[in-house]
Amino acid sequence: MLVHLWLLLKKLVLLESLLPSMGKVSSPAQVKHIIQNSADDWFKPGYDGESGFGAINAVNELK
Repeated sequence: MLVHLWLLLKKLVLLESLLPSMGKVSSPAQVKHIIQNSADDWFKPGYDGESGFGAINAVNELK
């Protein structure tokens, strides 16, 4: 469980540093929006109680 959380945090930090440098975002709210909307849904589309918004998909976010 801790390893999974550590990997998730590493992805978030990487994306938060890369997205602004690529000119895709200019605010934390935009970073949040991109991460939520490019996640791979596991259950119901959008947010759900079991998986949140789904798994972070860094490839989708950097397109």
